[in-house]
Amino acid sequence: MDYLQIADEVAQKIWSYNQDDSGWKLAKNSKNVTVSWKPSNEYAGNLYRGEGIIEDTPEKIIPFMYLPEYRNKWDTAVKSYTFLERIGQVKKSVIRSPLS
Repeated sequence: MDYLQIADEVAQKIWSYNQDDSGWKLAKNSKNVTVSWKPSNEYAGNLYRGEGIIEDTPEKIIPFMYLPEYRNKWDTAVKSYTFLERIGQVKKSVIRSPLS
């Protein structure tokens, strides 16, 4: 199985959600973050996206967003967060984040 190709396809799919402006409904709007949702065309459920501006460097923000020791502190929806495997460069990762 070509995990790098699968990771690239997933990254492209996620980027397409970011570029798609149609059909999103406001779920929550706070001072710094807007969360929107819309029904998925691929599965029975909704897509969610959060948008905001954080004024800092990627070197400081990316670890805060994705490393378990930081993510578990600010994302209360994540009960556990385990790094499974790195695929290619740092940008391609497989991460399991169960909600129960």
